[in-house]
Amino acid sequence: MNYQWKIIGLNTHNETVNGVPGTPVVKSVDWVKSCEDAEGARGSYMGYTLLPTPNEDSTFVNFGDVKEADVIKWLESAISDSETAIINNALANQCMKRHVVKQPPPWL
Repeated sequence: MNYQWKIIGLNTHNETVNGVPGTPVVKSVDWVKSCEDAEGARGSYMGYTLLPTPNEDSTFVNFGDVKEADVIKWLESAISDSETAIINNALANQCMKRHVVKQPPPWL
C-alpha cells in the first residue's frame, strides 16, 4: 500500500517567538491521507491535527519558510501509533471495497 499526505490548511496563532511578538505559529493542520494499492484501488481519509507548541529546545521554522515536508514531519510526530493504525485500516478497507464485486444471489 502506498500512502501519501496532502496538506489542505494550516491554522496559525500569533505568538511571541524568540522575543518577536506577532509571529505566526502553526497550531493545527487540516490534511488528507490517501492510499493506492498494487491494483490501483484508492482511498482517502481527511483529518485535523493539533500540533504541540514549539519549545525552546525545538527548532522554530518561520511561517514563510515552512515547507510541506516540515508539516508532514510534524504530523507524523503528533499522530500516535494507534491513530495511525486506525487511519491506515480505514484506508485499506476503502481499497478492499473497490475490489469487491456485488452479485445477485444465485437463487434469483
